[in-house]
Amino acid sequence: MLAATAPFKPAAAAAAPSAARPRGRCAAAVRCAAARPEGPQGAWAKSYLEVKGSTLANQCPILGADAQQGLGDVKPGTFQLDKFCMEPSSIKVKMPGSKEFEPSTLLTRNTYSLDQMTGSVTVKGDGSVALKQQDGIDFAPVTVKIRGGEMVPFMFTVKNLNIEGKADGLTGDFTVPSYRGATFMDPQGRGAASGWEYVKGLAAAGAQEELAAENVKSAAATVGEAAFAIASTDAATGEIAGVFVTRQLADDDLGSKDPATIEIEGIWYGQLS
Repeated sequence: MLAATAPFKPAAAAAAPSAARPRGRCAAAVRCAAARPEGPQGAWAKSYLEVKGSTLANQCPILGADAQQGLGDVKPGTFQLDKFCMEPSSIKVKMPGSKEFEPSTLLTRNTYSLDQMTGSVTVKGDGSVALKQQDGIDFAPVTVKIRGGEMVPFMFTVKNLNIEGKADGLTGDFTVPSYRGATFMDPQGRGAASGWEYVKGLAAAGAQEELAAENVKSAAATVGEAAFAIASTDAATGEIAGVFVTRQLADDDLGSKDPATIEIEGIWYGQLS
């Protein structure tokens, strides 16, 4: 579980006419990318050769300047959410024992966005919104480097995302699978569902607890926190976009070490039908 932290929310989401970050600028933890196409198709409207090597496949589409702020003319009801996409623009890390999040440098190639996810969006009569994620490419292994050179791997995900609230502040949680699967074995052949269970010889009784953390592997999932905001919609095309902030735990080496906490900010996009 995440340690208790101050409430967090997407910054200035409600006032943003578009979900896009300023062109020509990049956050510390992401690389500069090619100019993204606007409209409901985005990179999907281009051929394979046009997308190959352009970083477009890692980008979420954005809405044009004619999109309405917030929910706009979206009527109350339950909608199917398709092409749900999340693109990080900032990744910060809080190491165990630290009180502050610090910026990081991305080491992963341009494959860190979540895309083609599906789910449902329910708009209620009082203006509140509920969003649930159900399927799709909902996880991406990512590694960042923090000050001092330490590398921090984690599984960027919003699996089983369940959030609700007003358009400028939907909050909830999601499931974070283990970074390493149950069949992964460490250099000494120990794993959660395979390999040796105990590889060290007899040890002093006082060291049993420390040895247990290394020997007894666990691939149990944890719970992450999410805050979304709807920045703009286009009722004619069914497009919806906004910004998000998530917090989740990083890799814990199958339970053998205390994990860092990851805070991810970025933009999201989807199509309602």
